[in-house]
Amino acid sequence: ARQALRYVRSPRQTRLMSPLQHMEYLRARRSPPTHTSRERTRILRENAGNDEFHYKADSGEAIIFSSTQDEDGEHAGFRYEVPDDQGRAWRTELVLRAAEPQNFVAIRVTCLAESIGAEIAAPRKPVIVRQIIQSTYCGIDRTVQVADSPIFLSSDEVEKAARAIRGEASLALPIVYLSSRGDGTLACNPENLAFALGGLAHVLVEPDREFSFLLRDETNGLNPYAGAIGVGLPGQPISMRLFSRGSSRETIEKVVEIVRSTYLGRTAKFGMEWSDLQQRIIRTARQRLAVRHSSRDDPAGLEEWIESFEGEIKELNEKILQLQSENASLQGRLAARTAQSALTQVLEELKLRVGELYDGELLDRLRHAVANSSNLNFSLSARDTEVMSCLLPFLAPSPNIVEISKKLRAASDPEKTDFVFSEVLSSLGFTREASGKHIKFLPPQGLKGISQITIAKTPSDHRAGENSVSELRAALGLRFPD
Repeated sequence: ARQALRYVRSPRQTRLMSPLQHMEYLRARRSPPTHTSRERTRILRENAGNDEFHYKADSGEAIIFSSTQDEDGEHAGFRYEVPDDQGRAWRTELVLRAAEPQNFVAIRVTCLAESIGAEIAAPRKPVIVRQIIQSTYCGIDRTVQVADSPIFLSSDEVEKAARAIRGEASLALPIVYLSSRGDGTLACNPENLAFALGGLAHVLVEPDREFSFLLRDETNGLNPYAGAIGVGLPGQPISMRLFSRGSSRETIEKVVEIVRSTYLGRTAKFGMEWSDLQQRIIRTARQRLAVRHSSRDDPAGLEEWIESFEGEIKELNEKILQLQSENASLQGRLAARTAQSALTQVLEELKLRVGELYDGELLDRLRHAVANSSNLNFSLSARDTEVMSCLLPFLAPSPNIVEISKKLRAASDPEKTDFVFSEVLSSLGFTREASGKHIKFLPPQGLKGISQITIAKTPSDHRAGENSVSELRAALGLRFPD
């Protein structure tokens, strides 16, 4: 049992490989070797049978292996960290939790900034995930086999698809559902998508367009259709839909990003984090000390208690820092995800009001209007006008434009123009420069289509403030109503 917990079979070798040996596969590709292969082999052999193991090389490369046994069973895991030459550290945490009737593996990969100004990158899926999938240890997630290949539904598996759409198919991993277009094609290559999402999500593929209509009746219209890709969290109905018009590769990248960002920081219901494992080790140590020692009569026992508390505080502090980092990432991605989900809902409501000529017609009209926004000769048909008129009530002005417009009203006073402009534009990333008789506001780099804004230090007349506001709106392209 302990061997099953502490080892993962390598698909390329017949012998068992310890977690420490698997670290060789998890090393950052850009990192140079830190010690010779002979020394690595010696370290692995010396610690192959240890329940607790800590090692740190001179280069900063470090490995911690821990295991414990409590009332829930046996659990083991490792934390591996390796620095690169760009001021970053790549950390991989893997915890194997024993549970009946299955064991569960939770893997977290994090990129940490070790120096000021280091650029944080999105970690790739570690090789060990694929190795586990290819081994005989992969199990079934409620009703779905964990794999890195897609599940092609047959025409008589409508109920199976309906369970996936309703969130009844899996407990640990999200569901990604590929619906069929009218011509029988898909938005992307399902094999490549499933390979990219192996260990991250299950990929189900619809057989044909007729299947969508049967599935619609079974799910009360919850199913994605007409080439849309649906994503649902474990145990929850499909809640996000992606309508892709790009290449297969671009679509796969978008879906993977949606799954990763939606699932970021979440641990499967039955999984265990590295910090959770450390908490269990500390709790087990306390229980053992309570039986063996009395802190009043045994000073050594008291020291062990103190060390256990210090270890707990350290783990909790690390957990706080990790949650803070994840929260910042989630905040940055939440707006985009919410907007995408809102667009899908708006289109569904719009369809009820104006109908739809064919699947995807409303989205095509919106795309066509945006594509021709710079065409002075572009004219709207009666159908376009009706669709846009019904769409407008769903699109309320953003809180930002309302706040900007409110502040700019005060800038009509020439005495306040400079102060208001500085406040508004600095919040948008502009840089203020005063030279000669003018004040310049330079836009941030990367903001295309917007040039610098210049106002006079001394207003020429009482209308100077109003004129400056009009020029600012024109420069920023803010032609929206107040």
